[in-house]
This record gives sequence, structure tokens and C-alpha cells, in this order.
Amino acid sequence: MSAIAMDAGRPAFNMDRWLELTELTGMRTSETTLTEAVKAYVVSRTRFLDDTVFKFELLDFVSFLEAIARLVEMTPVPSKAALTELGVDQVSEFYERVAALKEAVDGDEDRRRLSRLLAEDADQALSEKLELMLPYMLQNLTISTNGAYRTKNTSLPVNFLSVDQRARWTQQTLIA
Repeated sequence: MSAIAMDAGRPAFNMDRWLELTELTGMRTSETTLTEAVKAYVVSRTRFLDDTVFKFELLDFVSFLEAIARLVEMTPVPSKAALTELGVDQVSEFYERVAALKEAVDGDEDRRRLSRLLAEDADQALSEKLELMLPYMLQNLTISTNGAYRTKNTSLPVNFLSVDQRARWTQQTLIA
């Protein structure tokens, strides 16, 4: 995505655009803060000496991917076991079911189940987190941009929803 806004033929994915993207993809929440989003960006762009005129102000494509991975690493992600228990394959569907469960809570047993489902798995590998969260991020991007991610000079079509998901979620701003 960093190559979508070119400045004299160079990638121009700056901090403002990064923060906008984290908002649009549903990654800035009460559990993943603005500070964590900024940290993911800053650490990702300083992994090598930048002697260009940009001086660490822009992400190249590899640094952009690293920033996403760092942000996902800081984000609580439901385990595959929790998804399986709720009978879903995607994080977006998981959060939809959890929201319904929250509304139907009736007693301590239901509260314990919700806590268990939402508990972070400290041993969850980054690769598993990315596998689960990338579709969630793209689905939120589709919803929040109404199917077209716009930059200063271009518009990219984004559609990462099934027909059923589009019917249920197009009126929402974010999945969870």
C-alpha cells in the first residue's frame, strides 16, 4: 500500500497516512492505542540508516509490512480455539458473535465464558495473529472506505467481504 501515493517515483506513506489507515482498518481501539500505532510506525522505519532526503519520514513497502506486523503483535487477537468454539473462521465473525453474547449475558457463567473467549493467548505466534487479523483489517477497510480507499491522487477499489457480510455490515462503520 505504500506505493499508492508516489512522490517523484518514491513511496510516500507518512505518519498521517499510517494513522489514518490504522483507524480505517479497525486497529486503533481501546486495546490498541494511538501510542502503539505510532510506536509500530517509528520502530519499523528506523531499522536501517536512512541517508535519503526523506530522513525516516516515510515508510517503504517492507517497512510498511513490518509496521503492520508490529501493530498486530501489540493487539489482543482471539485464539483459533476461541473462533472454533463460536463456530466461525474469521475474527470479524468472532467479534460479531461476541457482541451478541454480551447482549445475552445472564449470570456469572456467561461472563466467565466471555472472559475466556476474549482472553489473549500469550503463546500465540505472530504468524497466526497475522493470518487472523489481516482479513479483519481488510474487511474493516472495505466497510470504512465504502469500497474505495482514496489517497491524494488515486483511488483503490477494496472489496474483502462476502456477499453475506456485505449485506450485514455495509451500514456499519467498523465490525467491532
